[in-house]
Amino acid sequence: MSQIFLKIFKTWLLILVCLGLAPYSFAANRPFPSLQQKNASPEAHMLGRLLAALQDLGGGNPKEARHKYEDILKDLNKAQYSPNLRWQAYDGYGRALTATGDSAKAIQALKQALMEAKSLSSKELAQTTRNLATVNLEAGNFGEAISQYKDAIALDPQNSEFKLNLASAYRFTKQYAEAVKILEQIIQTAPDNPYVYGSLGNMYLEQGTLEKAVSCFEKHALYSNDKNHVAKCYLNVGFQYYGRREFEKALDLFRRAEQIAPDNPLVYADLGWVMLDTGKKTEAIQLFEKALKMNAPKETKEMVRKFAQEGLNRAKAK
Repeated sequence: MSQIFLKIFKTWLLILVCLGLAPYSFAANRPFPSLQQKNASPEAHMLGRLLAALQDLGGGNPKEARHKYEDILKDLNKAQYSPNLRWQAYDGYGRALTATGDSAKAIQALKQALMEAKSLSSKELAQTTRNLATVNLEAGNFGEAISQYKDAIALDPQNSEFKLNLASAYRFTKQYAEAVKILEQIIQTAPDNPYVYGSLGNMYLEQGTLEKAVSCFEKHALYSNDKNHVAKCYLNVGFQYYGRREFEKALDLFRRAEQIAPDNPLVYADLGWVMLDTGKKTEAIQLFEKALKMNAPKETKEMVRKFAQEGLNRAKAK
């Protein structure tokens, strides 16, 4: 959840409390009280619905959020709601559509959110402009996306997140020099931003400049709290070294990943392949078997199983 939406969330939650509505219990996952208050104002009632949709969107339930936003929009013209509330409805709906893969509808919803945001501050306008850029990038409209990211930065020049988005768009379109320029600007004002170094590292990795990639990932590791992502970065560059048959460098990076994320089965599968190709058959078999016994995340489970099983079969066949 972005900072601006978190701020909106907290502000309106406080308003609901001040209106005499009981605070929402996230732990119990109960409906917002405003949905049950017959005497609540239309604005307060609608805010409760928006907050419920926003919670689904931020909590990884975009389909449920989309359904709630669609119901909200059906009722949006039945009362005189504030411009901020109308903006939240269309902007949230656009993000839910983006998250569920409906780019065409997302673009239309976010364009309407831009219209609603014109009477608000530049922060809201910048937020929606960035969201529109993101859906255009995902839809392959690269020129529009880059232009809109620039517009968002012009509206909110100090927003590092928007600059990272622009750098990612440049990287996605192979405009590496422009991406580096943006990332270096961020480093000047936020030298401890881990995402900058992660983005730089991935860019160098794509270009095959592995030493620079490792240097960036080391800084990423220094500032990031997401250890699993740091481990993934080390595994990715280590695998590139493995492909070049620079086994010592690959082994060093795989060991670093192991220290950071010892519960990641992909670490042991990668280590197993290095051991296998350096003549250490027994160690390779042990590592492949360990990888196969571990619980991999759902999104990588099948890939890890195939990768480790293929290594184990080859090791036993030698």
